[in-house]
Amino acid sequence: MKKILLSFGAALTMFSASAQIKLLLLNNSPDTAAASVDVYVKNASLPGGEQKIIDNFAFRSAFYYDPSIPAILTSADVVVAPSNSTSSADGFYTKSFPSGIAAGNYFLVLNGLVDTNYAATPNPSSLPRDFNLEVVSGVSFTSSNTSEMALTLHNGVVDAPAQTVQSFITTIQITPRDTVEDNLAYGSTTTSAQYPAAPKRLHYHTTGTSTPSYQANGNFFGSFGNQAVVVFTSGLVNPPAGGATFGVFAIQLPAGQANGLVQVSELPKEKVAGVVQVYHNAADPALKDVDLYVGGIKQVIGLSFRKAFQSAGFIQDFDYSIDLHKKDSSSSVLNTNLVFGDDSVVAVVSGVLNASQFKANPDGEATDLNFYLNEPARISAATGTTRMTLFNGSTDAAEVSISAPALGGMVLAPATKYGKFTLVAPTGIGADLPTSLGKVVVDLKIDTTLYKSYLVPLTSFDGKAVTVCTSGFLDTANNQNGASFRVFAGVPASPFPAVIFLQDTSITTSITNPATADMSFRMFPNPASSELVLGFDLKDQANVSIEILDLNGKVVQTVLNDTFLAGTTYHTESVSSLSNGLYFARVKSGNAVSTYKFNVLR
Repeated sequence: MKKILLSFGAALTMFSASAQIKLLLLNNSPDTAAASVDVYVKNASLPGGEQKIIDNFAFRSAFYYDPSIPAILTSADVVVAPSNSTSSADGFYTKSFPSGIAAGNYFLVLNGLVDTNYAATPNPSSLPRDFNLEVVSGVSFTSSNTSEMALTLHNGVVDAPAQTVQSFITTIQITPRDTVEDNLAYGSTTTSAQYPAAPKRLHYHTTGTSTPSYQANGNFFGSFGNQAVVVFTSGLVNPPAGGATFGVFAIQLPAGQANGLVQVSELPKEKVAGVVQVYHNAADPALKDVDLYVGGIKQVIGLSFRKAFQSAGFIQDFDYSIDLHKKDSSSSVLNTNLVFGDDSVVAVVSGVLNASQFKANPDGEATDLNFYLNEPARISAATGTTRMTLFNGSTDAAEVSISAPALGGMVLAPATKYGKFTLVAPTGIGADLPTSLGKVVVDLKIDTTLYKSYLVPLTSFDGKAVTVCTSGFLDTANNQNGASFRVFAGVPASPFPAVIFLQDTSITTSITNPATADMSFRMFPNPASSELVLGFDLKDQANVSIEILDLNGKVVQTVLNDTFLAGTTYHTESVSSLSNGLYFARVKSGNAVSTYKFNVLR
């Protein structure tokens, strides 16, 4: 256990009352011979000519002394000795101050190697690697602003090249927020500067290169208001067996710091979080397009209603401030702080700005604008299956559920209220739905009576993880004429997930030729990427043929040509061989012919 002798003041008795000094000492030598040291001050005026001021001073420990002591006016030596030494005569290093120490703040750092053979790698800039006491004057030990920190950087890695240090708020920004220091050589310390006390990410680059050699997570900087902080590199890039590895650490000097050991915290190496998907599902007409800010920086511009974005660049255990603005507005309408782990996350923005101006939710759920999170989430599923999560995002809709016609209407996801996620994972089937089910149905009920049903073709989502989301208003007239009710499936894709609208099976599209009054036709998703679902209803048995034509009217694919019984038929057609673009589905039933536009988009 470290022991700090409370004799520092007694050791420095050769002072003038008119001049004051403050000291911060750091043991940053990675040599095991300096893993724990004793520190002495030698001066003729001291009893016995010397005084041990720090006992068993461990590697990566810091000691602060602020008694407003007078400055040393006469010569003095600082001696470093092995731990448990009996006198300065046991010392292996001496630093002399023949003219004493003037008034001011001093950062004293033990750097380098007691034995330069301890680490074979030389300093890339040919700087000396010997054990040394670095003396840095003028360092700020207090902050000039309660919401800011006084930040000082020190490069203490003897075998590291000169470093350029950049500060980021979030990984999805293209450029750093600040270049804190450029070309900081070993043994060098920056001039203290004021920075906002906010979570920061520090990237260390070998000067002249663009790829960071070390990315440090400074999430806890957010709690450093009104403090001085010294961030230092420590260890070795190429340590011997069992030696200290490269790391970044922070010394905290809170306002009113007491004498003695001070807090030294490691800035952990960054780890990338899982994939984050954000869906804009707020149907309030005032939020048709929004801007998304991360850490006070605009990251997504003009994200439209029922659109989404995806990022794989967030950092684990980092406190992100997330703000939603109306497009081109400087004011936030929604703020939250999110901390991501290693799991993927689906975030749905849903609700309205002023709930009193919109129809109330029938289940009494709050409908204020909010971020709704599904964590952990998946971004894929095994081939032959679909991972499906249901989110009820329609503020004036009652509970919704999902059932499987192939299983006799078995309920796969129970009634889900507004603002809630439900994993579609029924007992006996598991968390991933087998594609062999063919289709599942999203059912919306009002007062226990089925009102609408939406078809989810599993064959279109094979191997994917989808979020099935209700969206918009059932009663647009009493919701400021906002977007009408729809259901979409969100499919992960970078940087913009696909939003595929599902077919309302209670609504049919009639072919305009009067001879086809006994048939209705539908197709989805539109645009299609790999598969297109075509559905038709027949009142009587009839021959139906469907062909796909390009813009020149050329038949590029025959879908089907057969006789079908009365009732509903769905057919899934692969369009993977078609290039992106506009196509037509030509439908023939008896003597009637009609065409329907659709797009292929990947």
